[in-house]
Amino acid sequence: MTRTRPQIESNAQQWDECRRCPEFNSCYQMSMAKVALENWVASNF
Repeated sequence: MTRTRPQIESNAQQWDECRRCPEFNSCYQMSMAKVALENWVASNF
């Protein structure tokens, strides 16, 4: 099995809009937890 890293691009305007959202903290924490879990699974299996 081969895993490739996706190319990530930033968009400052979208980030600013996201930060203004009242759901930002819970959404961001969930996203970071998903990334951490995916990384753990990829490195342990």
